[in-house]
Amino acid sequence: MTTHRRHLAYLLLIFAIGWAVRLLLALQGGCLFYPDEWRYFAGVRMLHALAGGQGVESVRILMEAGGHAGFAIASLPPLVAQGVLRVFTGLHPEETLVIAQIWLTFLSALLPLAVYALARRRGAETGEALAAALFCMASTSMIRYSRHLFPYDASLLALLAGGWLACKRDARGPLLTAGGMVAGFGLWVYNGHWAACLTLCLFVALQQWCAAGTPVRRIARIACFAGGLLVVPLLNALLSELTDAGLGDKLVRHSGSMVGGTPSEGWWIPWAYFARSEGLMLPLLAGGALLTLRRGGRSGRWAALAALTLYLLLVVSSNGIGLWPVFGRHARSLLPLLCIAAAAGWAGALRERPRGRAALALLAAAASAWNYATPLRERFPTDLLPGLLREHPGDVRVFAENVGQMQPFAEPELLDPRARYVFTNPYVPKPVGGHLPPPAGRVLWSIPHPSQLPYNHYNGYLAHERDWLRREDFSVKWIDTRPEAGQE
Repeated sequence: MTTHRRHLAYLLLIFAIGWAVRLLLALQGGCLFYPDEWRYFAGVRMLHALAGGQGVESVRILMEAGGHAGFAIASLPPLVAQGVLRVFTGLHPEETLVIAQIWLTFLSALLPLAVYALARRRGAETGEALAAALFCMASTSMIRYSRHLFPYDASLLALLAGGWLACKRDARGPLLTAGGMVAGFGLWVYNGHWAACLTLCLFVALQQWCAAGTPVRRIARIACFAGGLLVVPLLNALLSELTDAGLGDKLVRHSGSMVGGTPSEGWWIPWAYFARSEGLMLPLLAGGALLTLRRGGRSGRWAALAALTLYLLLVVSSNGIGLWPVFGRHARSLLPLLCIAAAAGWAGALRERPRGRAALALLAAAASAWNYATPLRERFPTDLLPGLLREHPGDVRVFAENVGQMQPFAEPELLDPRARYVFTNPYVPKPVGGHLPPPAGRVLWSIPHPSQLPYNHYNGYLAHERDWLRREDFSVKWIDTRPEAGQE
């Protein structure tokens, strides 16, 4: 086998393992546990209106999605497939969500390949770029949202693709425009990646300003990228105006609705999140990123500087001007850059030590296997409740042990205090207001609530709420309130 084919085989193996793990997570459940996942059905409504000949209404529905409108476009392949199935089988899209999960896990599994491509674009050797892809595959943060209907991975993939297009050393106008359009689409899919998009803009502008050519030509190339970046926002504004959807007002309200979290914690939230999510991978990434300052090549230093810029943008927006808090899902956009920087650092330090490179690869694989164990064990109450309702119809109620708990999906029959069986804590604890003791009875079984996992504490919770989640027993319990009646 030639060297090129061997490297291609390694890359395909990384992709296959990453996709298999993501599919396994998705098939184990968790879909529609978080309220934001229901945004996916905006695309269902959009296609339903379009199929009914209501073109203007379909565009209005899309625009009403606000900061996540692009997610409906990124999800068009599964949405169309689900629509066709509905026509021929009568199955509601909620019954065929496995199609959406296959598509979204596929996009998520492409992230290590995008990291590889971007590293190569910035001058990394093949082995170094493969190490960056391996680090990305081993990251728990890069897989944990793939089981949910979230736009985060699709957005990050588009931003990496935009960077790959625009960061070519001799990129001309059309390529830069295409890179800007793809990056703009990534921001449209999920505007929480604004810092990653702005970092890309700054580095593309810097690269083009330092490139060969007259000042006029350099400014023209920068304008090509900026023009491509503005295509999607301008198209949105035009469609919003034509359909009277009021997209601008919705984006302002969406920005103001980022409740939870404290801006003053923004500087340390990313590292606290990574420490609980990445485990042994964090010292590997941090150590390699530090080594790249002395041993890394051009790609490593570029990635390290880009990661530092992105981090500082997050800190300035939170600690500096108190605009937005930083969540763990925002910090994830640092990881592709850290993977490239770390791979460059370790490649430089272990260039003459093949055994050291092999040991590093084994350590990354072992760290990923250890990290994967936690999300693979994770179970979600929304997957358990339907089966219990079928087994005990009309005799089950839900109960939240959190004072002030929002219960967005609880039908009245699930709140009947006369029901014999109680299913506790089926929802995301938001807001956290105090602990309510569960109803008296015999606990037949209990499982940890997903919100009790440490890496879930850094997405919109205040300090006292994180303390509450660590201190209180918020496990999911199945309670028989009348055990003397015997088992049914």
